[in-house]
Amino acid sequence: MFKTLKKQLIMEEKAFRQLRKHFPNFKSVRNDEIYQYLGINSTKELVELVEKLPLSSSEQSEFPLSAYGLKTLMCTCTDSEGNTKYLYPTQKEAVSVCKYHTQIKFKMKVYPCPESNGWHISKG
Repeated sequence: MFKTLKKQLIMEEKAFRQLRKHFPNFKSVRNDEIYQYLGINSTKELVELVEKLPLSSSEQSEFPLSAYGLKTLMCTCTDSEGNTKYLYPTQKEAVSVCKYHTQIKFKMKVYPCPESNGWHISKG
C-alpha cells in the first residue's frame, strides 16, 4: 500500500514540474489550485494531461492550454471603457489586490471570469 502511494506521489510531483516548465504562469500557483484551475480531480488525469505536452518547452507557444481542451488564463472581457480586463490566475491573488485597493478607499469585488478559469476585480 505504501509503495503504491509513494509511486503516485512521485508521479504527481514529476507531472507538476513538467506542467510548470511548459506553462510558467503556474510557477507561483499551489498544486491544489492547479487541480481546481484545470478542472481535474486525480493524479491520473494530471499525468494524462502532462503526457500530451510537447517534449520541448520551446514549443510552448504552439501548444497553449486550450489545445488540450482546457480553458486558459486568457479572455476577451473588457471594462466599461473597452479596455481588456486583467485576469488573475487565482482567487487568492485577486482578493489580495482587492484588499489593497479597499484600504485606499476603493470598494471592489472579486468574481470569476465567465470565459476562463481566472478571476477579475470590479469596482463597486
